[in-house]
Amino acid sequence: MVFAAEKFLLAKMMRAIGDPPVQIVLWNGQEIQSHGGNTVARVLIHDRGALLKLVSNPELYFGELYSAQRIDVQGNLLDFLEVIYWSWPSSSQGRIGKKLLAPFHAARRKHPHQSTP
Repeated sequence: MVFAAEKFLLAKMMRAIGDPPVQIVLWNGQEIQSHGGNTVARVLIHDRGALLKLVSNPELYFGELYSAQRIDVQGNLLDFLEVIYWSWPSSSQGRIGKKLLAPFHAARRKHPHQSTP
């Protein structure tokens, strides 16, 4: 099962990295494509934990998740990496995940059932 929040975060991440011509395939087979052009590659995300790590900090976790076979790239890996490189905002410097998750952190801080120190 894929939740709406997961699809929302993934769509935001794709927009934040410049909407590269990449198709995402989730563990349940659901396909998400944010770019209207020719798809360079398909990224298969095998589990929810991999998706959450990838969304939280794609720069940090992509290599780790790929090496652990929790995500796969179908297509030419070098073409995929090149299109991501050229789409990636030059000013991000590791802040994309932080920006994407900021509304969720703010909501968590305001949750009435959370104890305060």
